[in-house]
Amino acid sequence: MSTNSCNCLIHGGLKCCIGDFNCVCCNECLYWKGYEEGSEFCSNKCENIVNNKQKNLGKMEYIYFELNDRKLKINRENSQDIWIWRETKTKNPYWWRLGLCVHNGGYFVVYIGIKPMLHHRVVFYAHNQGWEIHDSSPLNSIDHRDCNKQNNNLNNLRIATHQQNTWNRKNTKGYCWNKWSKKWNALIRVNGKQRHLGYFDIEEEARLAYLTAKKIHHPDW
Repeated sequence: MSTNSCNCLIHGGLKCCIGDFNCVCCNECLYWKGYEEGSEFCSNKCENIVNNKQKNLGKMEYIYFELNDRKLKINRENSQDIWIWRETKTKNPYWWRLGLCVHNGGYFVVYIGIKPMLHHRVVFYAHNQGWEIHDSSPLNSIDHRDCNKQNNNLNNLRIATHQQNTWNRKNTKGYCWNKWSKKWNALIRVNGKQRHLGYFDIEEEARLAYLTAKKIHHPDW
């Protein structure tokens, strides 16, 4: 037992007068509780309270950035919510959470100023501020790994070309009906060129041929 610990039995188990051998949560004397030196908590309840506080602090860490001459912040762990800094003549400056609208293509959109922007591109930019968010060329697309257009968590987003983005679509069949041969024609695009995979009597076989070729030519998509 530490020589710095007071004999709190005298104090009836009240707060330790020394202060260096107390629970870091409730400040209860660990000496009186019968704990060995080096303990930090008097109970599992106190340990859980402190751990939950630390988790919540981690969740509330923000990334601050600027876009369209506006100051913004985004939750580091949960990228769904974006706040914008608002200054008015009648109120003190404050953070305002931006609302989400659904684009006609199924994507979330946020208004930063008067300009609507795709939410997933703003999220990616917030975490990668060197990325050219205003470059809308086919080589600068953002792909949703799980094909869910509204899952804009950072780990679900990746830079892609327009062609790579089309590869990662659930509705990409990879085949079509050929009226001349009266068979199913399986196709895949590789390096910008369309490759013929064969004609099939059964639709499922054409689909299987496409999926097999996709694993070879586009394994990550």
